[in-house]
Amino acid sequence: MYNNADGSTPDAKIREIRRQVYPDIAEARNRRRRKLYQEKNQRSLPSQLPFVFAGEQLYIPEGAEIEHPVTIAGNGAKTEIRHINDLIAMFGGTKEEWKKRAGKVVSDRFVIDVHWYEKQDGIIHLEKVKEVISK
Repeated sequence: MYNNADGSTPDAKIREIRRQVYPDIAEARNRRRRKLYQEKNQRSLPSQLPFVFAGEQLYIPEGAEIEHPVTIAGNGAKTEIRHINDLIAMFGGTKEEWKKRAGKVVSDRFVIDVHWYEKQDGIIHLEKVKEVISK
């Protein structure tokens, strides 16, 4: 490998020129990373999800964001999914592809704990409300 006349390596010089010519490359890269992080850490409900609170029939609207999803069973967790054979019979896939996840839906009146099953394709199946906390 050789160095430039000023002692720098060609790769370092190219990176320096790119930073000068394209100062927003780092910002664009960071925007992409933030978007991927948000996609990974947020899901939205595929359909309206009804629940009862204090005798009142309510629902979470379709498209509501599920915040801070975590895997609680299956692929990526220590706990096995108890009904894995039923999931495979209904939706296909293998035991290794499935995981049970949980997250929160926050509204102006409630914080709602939602659980669902998800295959590696990221599609939400059999979502249900586990707990509703009034604000």
